[in-house]
Amino acid sequence: MNMIRKTVIFLFVLFCSQESLNAQPLSFERFLGKLIEEPNVRLKSIMIDEYLAQHSLPLMEGNTVYFLYRGKGKIVQMAGDFNSWEPKTTTMVRLPQTDLYLHIEDIPRGGRMEYKFIVDEQWILDPFNKRKAPGEFGENSEVWSKEYQSPTDIEPLQQIPHGTVDTMYIESKILNRRIPVFVYTPFAISKEQRLPTLYITDGGEYMSIGKMTTVLDNLLSQQRIKPVLGVFIDPRTNLNDQRTNHRREDYTANDSFLDFIEHELAQKIERNYPATHSAKDRFIMGASLGGLISTYMVMLRSHFVKNCAAQSPAYNQANKAIMKLFEQIITLDVNVYMDTGTINDTQIEARAVSVLLQEKGAKMNYSEYPEGHNWSNWRARVDDILVYFFSY
Repeated sequence: MNMIRKTVIFLFVLFCSQESLNAQPLSFERFLGKLIEEPNVRLKSIMIDEYLAQHSLPLMEGNTVYFLYRGKGKIVQMAGDFNSWEPKTTTMVRLPQTDLYLHIEDIPRGGRMEYKFIVDEQWILDPFNKRKAPGEFGENSEVWSKEYQSPTDIEPLQQIPHGTVDTMYIESKILNRRIPVFVYTPFAISKEQRLPTLYITDGGEYMSIGKMTTVLDNLLSQQRIKPVLGVFIDPRTNLNDQRTNHRREDYTANDSFLDFIEHELAQKIERNYPATHSAKDRFIMGASLGGLISTYMVMLRSHFVKNCAAQSPAYNQANKAIMKLFEQIITLDVNVYMDTGTINDTQIEARAVSVLLQEKGAKMNYSEYPEGHNWSNWRARVDDILVYFFSY
C-alpha cells in the first residue's frame, strides 16, 4: 500500500463520523475511528475485546489486509513476503492509549503471503491467526486472499498404492564428502520397464515440506502421469544439522556439482534402478538456488540432461553466471519449465531468462503466481511440473 493511501486512512480514523459503534456492518476503519475517539481507556480495552472476539484475524476487507498484534512490547515490527523479510522497514503503529498495534498491506487477487511479528526483537507467529505455512526455518503465519485456492494434490489420497523410497549415502570423490540421496520408485512397475529419471535438488525439503512423494503417489494412482524415478539429492552432510548444508556452495554455478550428478550419482542410479540412459529422459529441478543450478546444468550439459524445472530461480546469484552463459551458447535443444512468485520474488530475472532461453531455441513453459519466495508457493506447483513433463 502506498504512503498516500496510508495517510488518507490515518486521517480518516482520526476524524471519522460519530455513528454508533453498534451499527452493522461496521468496517474496520470505522471501528478504528470509534476506538481513537473513545476517551475512556477502560472502554477502549472493552471495545477491542469485543471486536477481536467477533472477527478472524488478520482482517480482510477487499484486497486490504489489517494485521493486528495485541500485547506488551516497546517496538513491534513485521517481516514477511511483502517487505522481503526485512523487519526494519515495517514498524507496526500502536493505537493511542491501547495495547493494539496495526499494520496495513494490500494482497494481490488470488494471492497468499507469509509473515511473522517481531516483538522487541523476538520473532513470533501471529497469535490470532490459525493459518500456518511450513518453512525452512520453521512455521510462518500466512494470509490468503479471498480468491486463493490451496493445493489439493499435496494431501494423501486414501487407499492408493505407494511408491518406495530407498535411502543411500554416496561417498563423493568429486565433492569430497558424503551425500544423502533418497530414491523414489513408483509402485507396480514391471521388470522390463525403463523409467525417466528426475533429479531433485534440496531433495529432503522437497520430500518433507514439498510433499513431493505424496504428489507422485497421487498423480500416478490417478494415471495423470507416467511412472518416473525420483532422485532426491540433499545438500546436508548431516540431515539433522543445517550447519552441514552445502547448497550455497553446490548450487551457485558449481561445475563440480554437475560432475557429481553426471559421473557419480547417475551412474549409480542407472546401475541399480530401472532408469533409461538417454538425455531426453533425464530431468533436473530445484527452487531458488536449486533453480539456478538446474538451469545451469541443462544449458551446459544438454548431452546429459535435456529437461529442467526452475522454481523462483535465483539467477542474480553466482555473479549472474546464467546471464553470462547466453553469450557463449548459440542454440539450445532443451525443455524448461519455470515458475516464480510476484511478491518480492524472482520475477524480474525469471522473465528475462525465460525470454533468452526461447530466443536460443529452448521449449519454454513459464508461469507467475501472486505469492512469495517460499516452500508453500513451490509445493503448490509440483503437480504442474510433473504433469508438464510426464503426462500421458
